Amino acid sequence: MSSNDVICRVCALYPYVSTDASSLSFEQGAVIEVLAQLDSGWWDGWCNGKRGWFPSNYVQVIPEDTNNHHHSNNVLNDSSHLK
Repeated sequence: MSSNDVICRVCALYPYVSTDASSLSFEQGAVIEVLAQLDSGWWDGWCNGKRGWFPSNYVQVIPEDTNNHHHSNNVLNDSSHLK
């Protein structure tokens, strides 16, 4: 698996216990790399060295620009003092 395969990263809002071998179990707060998303609401992901399907309503997408956005605001604020 390469980072190019990852659609997004999500954080588990609730623990999930898999019911079969193709499902992914995780604890609340776990970070999961999403590899595929079905219209049914089941997503394929990678967490703690395991891959499997999980319900998307148990997770929240982590914004990709969380750290970058904060940094860019600081740069804009600093440059405003130059005027």
